[in-house]
Amino acid sequence: MLGYVQNQSCGEWRNKISLAMAGMRPEIETCEDRGDLAPTGWATAGLQDVQESCHNRVPETLGRIMIYHLLIDCC
Repeated sequence: MLGYVQNQSCGEWRNKISLAMAGMRPEIETCEDRGDLAPTGWATAGLQDVQESCHNRVPETLGRIMIYHLLIDCC
């Protein structure tokens, strides 16, 4: 998932996304054993701000999916 930040900072948008995800846990099937939005821990230059979220797929036999979130600040 990519997002282009037009106003406010990437940090402010990351907080907004995290709060929105926390309020929608049942609808977006977040994994119970993980946080809603967490840093990937990638140390590669340019990727340290990538966040990840874990979601259960329906039917459960499909397993989990990881979604990587990157906000782009092009100013």
